[in-house]
Amino acid sequence: MARGLANNVVRGWLLGATALLFLGGCNAILGLDQPYSEQDCLSPDGCADATSFEAGEATVTPEGGDAADGTVETGPGDGATKPDGDAGPGDGGPHSEAGCPTGSVACASGCVPNDTHNCGACGHDCTSLPNVNGQVACGTGGACEFDAGACASGYAHCGDGGPDQGCETQIDTTSNCGACGVACGASAPKCASAGGVYSCVSGCPSTAPTPCGSTCVDTSTDKNNCGGCGTACTTSVAHATPSCASSKCGYACNTGYSACGGTCVDLTSDPANCGACGTACPSGMLCSGSHCACPPGDISCPGGCAVPGPQNGCGGSTACTACPGPQTGIGQATCSGTSCSLSCSAPTGSQCGGGCVDTTSDSQNCGSCFAACIDGEKCSGSVCKCSSGNLGDNGNCGTCGNVCSHGEQCTNGACACQGGTFGDDNNCGTCGNVCTHGEHCAGGTCACASGTLDDNANCGTCGNACGSGTTCVNGSCQCTAQSCATGCCATSTGPCVANSDTTCGTAGGACNDCTRNLPTNAFAAACVNGACKITKCDIYMVYTAPPHGCGATGTAYYADCDGLYSTGCEAVAQTNQSCGGCNFQCDADAGLSCTNLTSFTRTQVAPCEDSSGNPTNAQCTGDFACGHSNGC
Repeated sequence: MARGLANNVVRGWLLGATALLFLGGCNAILGLDQPYSEQDCLSPDGCADATSFEAGEATVTPEGGDAADGTVETGPGDGATKPDGDAGPGDGGPHSEAGCPTGSVACASGCVPNDTHNCGACGHDCTSLPNVNGQVACGTGGACEFDAGACASGYAHCGDGGPDQGCETQIDTTSNCGACGVACGASAPKCASAGGVYSCVSGCPSTAPTPCGSTCVDTSTDKNNCGGCGTACTTSVAHATPSCASSKCGYACNTGYSACGGTCVDLTSDPANCGACGTACPSGMLCSGSHCACPPGDISCPGGCAVPGPQNGCGGSTACTACPGPQTGIGQATCSGTSCSLSCSAPTGSQCGGGCVDTTSDSQNCGSCFAACIDGEKCSGSVCKCSSGNLGDNGNCGTCGNVCSHGEQCTNGACACQGGTFGDDNNCGTCGNVCTHGEHCAGGTCACASGTLDDNANCGTCGNACGSGTTCVNGSCQCTAQSCATGCCATSTGPCVANSDTTCGTAGGACNDCTRNLPTNAFAAACVNGACKITKCDIYMVYTAPPHGCGATGTAYYADCDGLYSTGCEAVAQTNQSCGGCNFQCDADAGLSCTNLTSFTRTQVAPCEDSSGNPTNAQCTGDFACGHSNGC
């Protein structure tokens, strides 16, 4: 009776508003002129592209609704089933929520979220209501809710069977034109749509030019008369609404659903298409908020969803990490709610922190947890004591087991040297060890403030730095091959000087003066690549070179043919093999011999050969030359 009274009130209100329908449009009055968007798909077999859309919301007071606030509701007992065959409340599916956490319901596969797909009971799917393609919600008590704007274009919820009927009534007819119960009169006998708003008209307008019975339609877009009167579009695609575009039937995925390979899926909750088409959740996981998640009550671990237990941290802050066993002693990990705990066993039957201990002998937990023995004592019979000797002797100085060493003696509980303090400059490393050479005691070792004794900065004594080109050797700064690699040492202690004719040497060797103490028959020398080289040999003669070598006077001409500084100018350049210069040979076959030009008053100078047998005149300006005695 209460429901009938409510229906009469709603219908009375609707009839009272009829006079206003022609002025402001019935949909505007009823709140059905809210923005609405849908995704069109012209192929009745489905579209591959995934696109989500949202519909605008409006509020409607249904004729048969039970809710006092005008919201369309349906409960789990209204018989809704999922189009994909999942069990609903009326076909034997599980209804019990026993064992599932708050906010979830029990299904055959386990606990699932109490949402629009399983509203109040497993399989009660609010997203599959007839001709509802807009936003739906799961209300309190497991009732489906949707606003008027959620109805497909051209439909409304007018029946009194509850919102599980969906939007069952066409509102493009003369008996329900634009809203439930709005009938067209004799002056305007046809119902037509203009921009999605239906109203009674006297003749079909240009926006809906084709009369199909008493309804004016646009057959290029009207899904009930698509391409011609009576050709109604249908679709077998779940969660989709038939549509008509360019006189061809198709479908549009409902609000909250996206097209995936010919189906409409909820990317926020479909485990086979979670967050994106084709993104399947691992076995045993649900899709929640476009992300794969474990069923309520389970935890997600690298190996999959798991029931909380000590093997995975009890579901607490260390979820997926096994609860640690006892750090010491005998016991096993257990759970205390969502926290890890321990169960200790004899003889270590007391839990102290993360370990199982025997408080009668554990020096860190002697008599009770965390009562640690100090001063090196050991726990025996729940009492701390030294294992041997007496506290205060040299073997137990200040603490049990602290043995005085390095010559110290125990005095007033502390090991100390008899004179001074262990670790000072007079007792460094051991009592009586005195630091010298300017060193100070640091860490039990005598050392310079910076560096090490006998390094280049502390040669022989701390702070005595060796100069450039020298290095410390046995406590003395020395000039060595390593410290003077590109010069020579003026003395054994340096300095390292660059090469010159008077300071010639390499790799830290002693410097030589190439200008003094010349070797045999050498006249001049110079430093070449760190070694003295002869640059001119002695000629024991004074002469004036005549033309063509004739008439010169002299006694001996020397040359440095082996290139050794130590042998000096060892060669006399007046032999047939070295005539006038090193390796200039006289041609014996031609009857030539090396001749002192002064032996002839007139001498013809002939070509000689060099060491390779090639003719040369290079020696003809010297004192000796190969020639004949037949005169110039």
